[in-house]
Order: sequence, then structure tokens, then C-alpha cells
Amino acid sequence: MAAATADPQPPLEAPVAIEPHSWQQLPPDHAAVESWRPARRSNTDHSGPTTADPRPMLGDSLPTDAQFGDGIKVKAMPDPDMPIRQRKRMNIDQLDAALQNASGGIGWTVGAKNQFSVLSLTLGKPDYVDMTQEDLTPSALFQKFLGDAAASLCTKLVAADAKAAADKRVFFVKAELTASPTKDSAAIAANLSYLVQRWHGRTVAPTSPEITQWQFLLTGAQKVSTPAEGWQAVCVALATHPAFYTY
Repeated sequence: MAAATADPQPPLEAPVAIEPHSWQQLPPDHAAVESWRPARRSNTDHSGPTTADPRPMLGDSLPTDAQFGDGIKVKAMPDPDMPIRQRKRMNIDQLDAALQNASGGIGWTVGAKNQFSVLSLTLGKPDYVDMTQEDLTPSALFQKFLGDAAASLCTKLVAADAKAAADKRVFFVKAELTASPTKDSAAIAANLSYLVQRWHGRTVAPTSPEITQWQFLLTGAQKVSTPAEGWQAVCVALATHPAFYTY
């Protein structure tokens, strides 16, 4: 049996020359430089990069026109903002308690009935049948009834406090009802400062411009009425001010 002969191998062909890329046509000192790739080498000379390749080898520095200055100092993180929220209106129970606390126990009553309880549904208190959440908007209706409550309460407060002993007073603490706006202005300013702290919870100096505005209100009201009605006007203004019924 004749031995099988191996198939003859085809002769090796010479590698086809690769057409140079457009970047290889650039002069060596051309400014355009592509993103870095390994430097191409010649098909025949493997000793170094091709002379037409303008790109540097890894580790070489690229020419640049950038200039480094002193820089600008910036904060790494901004200061955090203080948490804030919008002021809220007191609900009816809170308002009733606040008025009694500021007036020394005098509430808004007609006869023996607390008017906040009588008008609770009208003022937005829930009945848990048709409404389950209390309406806390400072509406015109709320302002109207708050004005009525303040007028009733302040009339009683000024009359009762003027007759009370000095150590039992909650309104005329630094000045008397009959204090003169011209002769006793310092005592009146001190009493107004005390009232702002009691009703609004803020400490204001008797010489501050804010106290001057309260003095103007008191003096103006007393010029057209009596000293008692002047202090009643101050009391009503304190009770109906947003600083009293909001928090």
C-alpha cells in the first residue's frame, strides 16, 4: 500500500503594505494631537516610532498654552441654612388659653358662657362628622371674632386691674391708669415694654422705636377719649396682633 502523501502547503505571501493614515501625513511639528494611543511603528523597522507619528510616547509631556495662576479660594461646603418654618395660627383652645393667661384669668365670656365654646364650629373647630381637621387659616371671620373677644376682654381687664392691689396687677404693673403721657412718659414706656413681653413674648427696651409706636397709639386714643379707653385700645392691639395669635 502506498503511503499517503501530505498536501503541499501554499507558499507564504508577503504582507500587504498598510496605507498610511491621514495623521501620518502631518509634519512632525504639527500642533494637532489626537487622544493618546500606542505609537505606531514601521512594518520593517521595529527599533522605534515612525518618524511621521507626531504623537509622543507614554510619559512624554505635551506642549500647552495653559497658564497656572494663584487660584481662587472657595469654601469646600457652604454653611448649612438654619431650619425655618412658616408661622402657624393658634387653634381655638390655644387662643382661649393664651388670652386667659395674658389677662390673668379673664376670658371671653357673655354671662357665664365661654364664647369660644359657643362659637367653636363657626370658628373652624372640627365636629368629627362633617369635618375632622380644624381650620387654622387667619380668615376674615377669625379676625372679626378675635376683635370681638379682645374688645370684651380688654374692657374688663383695664377696669379690674386699675382697682386691684399693686401686687395683683397684670396690666398696670409699671404705670398707673391715670399716668400722664407728658409727665410720666418714662413709666408709660416701661409699662408698654412689659406688656409687649407679656402678650408677645419678646423683650423690647422701653427706649426702642417699637415702644414709641405703642406710645403714639396710646396718646392718640386718649386725646379723643378717656385714659381707660386709651389703654383698652393698646390691649386690643396687643391681642389682635399676629405676634400674639401665631407662633
